[in-house]
Amino acid sequence: MDLPTFVRTYKTRSKNIHWFLGAGTSANAGIKTAWEMTWEFKRDIYCSENGKSLESCKDLSNPRIRSLIQNYLDSKSNHPEEDSLEEYSHYFSLAYRSEGDRRKYIERKIKDADIRFSHRVLAALLANDLCKAVWTTNFDYVIEESWQSIGMQISKLNTASIDNSIKASQCLRDDRFPLYVKLHGDFQSTSLKNTTSELKAQDEDFKDALLNLVGTKFGFAFAGYSGRDDSIMEVLESILEKADSEHPGIFWFNRIGSEPIPRVQNLIEKARDRNIDAHIVDIPSFDELMLNIYKFLSEELSDFSSYLQPSLDRKSPVPLVFSKEQTDVIRTNAFKVTSTPHTVYQFETEMGGIAEVKQVLQKANNVLATRVKEGVLAFGDRDEIASIFDIANKSEINVQPFKTKRYKTSELFLLYQVLEKAFCSKLPLLSHQGASGVTLYIDPNANDISPLSYLKQSLISKFDSNPQLWGHTPGKNSYWSECVRLRLEETLDSLWLFISPSIYIADREKDWNDPKYVKQEDFRKNRLGGRYNKQSDDIFDGWAKCLGLNHNLSGKKVVQLKAFQEDLGVNPALDISTVSAFSRGGKADG
Repeated sequence: MDLPTFVRTYKTRSKNIHWFLGAGTSANAGIKTAWEMTWEFKRDIYCSENGKSLESCKDLSNPRIRSLIQNYLDSKSNHPEEDSLEEYSHYFSLAYRSEGDRRKYIERKIKDADIRFSHRVLAALLANDLCKAVWTTNFDYVIEESWQSIGMQISKLNTASIDNSIKASQCLRDDRFPLYVKLHGDFQSTSLKNTTSELKAQDEDFKDALLNLVGTKFGFAFAGYSGRDDSIMEVLESILEKADSEHPGIFWFNRIGSEPIPRVQNLIEKARDRNIDAHIVDIPSFDELMLNIYKFLSEELSDFSSYLQPSLDRKSPVPLVFSKEQTDVIRTNAFKVTSTPHTVYQFETEMGGIAEVKQVLQKANNVLATRVKEGVLAFGDRDEIASIFDIANKSEINVQPFKTKRYKTSELFLLYQVLEKAFCSKLPLLSHQGASGVTLYIDPNANDISPLSYLKQSLISKFDSNPQLWGHTPGKNSYWSECVRLRLEETLDSLWLFISPSIYIADREKDWNDPKYVKQEDFRKNRLGGRYNKQSDDIFDGWAKCLGLNHNLSGKKVVQLKAFQEDLGVNPALDISTVSAFSRGGKADG
């Protein structure tokens, strides 16, 4: 089964499918995976037994350092084989012998967890009854914090952990949902389950809840889970012994490029032998999985859309008080941006700056990107992003929320790219991006400029019945054309698009001692100088119609501008009002 098929299936079966989360779903929150922790345990043992500093083996991503550590451990006869199922619990119990020490270790690892878009989506599924229960082997508070981050009270999430394991059974019997079950406890539990002996003694209450109350009534979607817990896998295998073709299904998400362990593959095959709908579904990442679910169920999750973005401090607008007297209305050149992209790709890169990113983008068709401190932010096709930025492992390209308040220059730069792509793909225009915005001007090689007929009509006057839209200036003989400057600006707690008609002149090197340059500038000034109020308003309206920002022409109060015509992985869109803002003159009190 592929991901799109699962998304369609999930929409109809969501009330009968529980989610089962492993460490992989917390890894994108900055919490180390079991594999990473295992290598830390190995390093600690190696360094302490050989009198070496931890700093000397700091970079565990280095194959040479891992090989040095593993060769030493292999020389001993009391350690499991590399990559065996016993490694994590064996080395954890050896490196941290007491339960208290293991609890402190886990606490350090999870304290700086960063809630991601994917976690908020799962919380929204729980809150909207599109998921009744989540089971996990994780110790962290990612789900609890995600639940609160979308405006839900923590008391409304029924949480069962080792210290109150009977609660899971009670909630399942009484149909009290949503339910969140932490099979191994959390770092504050009086007992943690993370060593071989502890995992074998999986709490009987949880076993009973899974086997007898979840049983064949609910299916499971496994994400970020390896299937290495014997006690849990034994329960799942026992459930299949009683299940039949009416079972809601088992969907095991597997990261592209990896293989599920044999026991998981056997579980799926065993389920299929019993005519149960069971599949291994390859996905790029948990982020990508939740993004696809959110996009397909966006209507059902609309109540939570505002929460699925970072909550940042908002600017407080100055309150304006108007007089009650009738005053003139002045039309402004601002259009309110009512919605911006929700998500963006982010990945690390060794590129030095924005200039290198721009150079890479020259060979891109369906990618928009910019350089930030943390790496690269990008919209578009994930495969093409991996190709042009030479990323071998696509799983390194993560989905994260796109900030929509207090825009930084980098984020505005991306939004300008969206505007450029949206307008230039449907109009015979080229673009030039500067420090203060984007200029759209007429493509001199365009064969058909009929899409700009509203602009040409706005320039007709009694002195010129067939106005030029482009040409060459006197003097320097540079290319010129009618143009419109686009600028995004935050004010009154909203984002606005300002459009300003002007004249574009190519190669405008400023040298007032050059008479050719003076002639060129005089041409521009003369062309703009005669545009008084009415004609300026007509030209503004002409550009607005060409850009689709005129409600009388479109019949819509809001239009959506998409960067790409195809429905790519992250296809950014801007929703913009087609009614320009108005300013009503008034007197402030006092």
